Amino acid sequence: MLAARLATLETRIGVRSEQLDAWRDYTSALQAVLAPPGPDHGFGGSGHRGPAAEDGKADQAPRDPFALQEGLADNVIERAVAATKLKDAISALRTKLTPEQLEILASAEPHGPPPGPWDHPPEAAGPGGLPGNDSPDALPRTDGQL
Repeated sequence: MLAARLATLETRIGVRSEQLDAWRDYTSALQAVLAPPGPDHGFGGSGHRGPAAEDGKADQAPRDPFALQEGLADNVIERAVAATKLKDAISALRTKLTPEQLEILASAEPHGPPPGPWDHPPEAAGPGGLPGNDSPDALPRTDGQL
């Protein structure tokens, strides 16, 4: 969906052939920053249970107590590198676009990811139930669900 929105925006601002490399670098970097992290498959994120998983002795292999934290840090570092590439791509694109193109880009709708369900808290049920259900005689659920 983001790629389609960026393609539409490319047409809307009229990216020229001499601007295309900078535009492509920008769109690639933006998509990399907005990409969700890949799945973690457990110990070390490789899908294996440890260094000895290949020879069938995974249960006997010592577990690294910091594997999860190191994986988290590695992910943050990867995302920081992607963010740096995005900043560089933005700087390069700014110098390539005309003032008119920059104005069109500034007035365009944001081209980030579409809002997710977390952007609409009134639709979510809170501790008191669904929003707007202020009825004092509302009965709690009795079907075993919370």
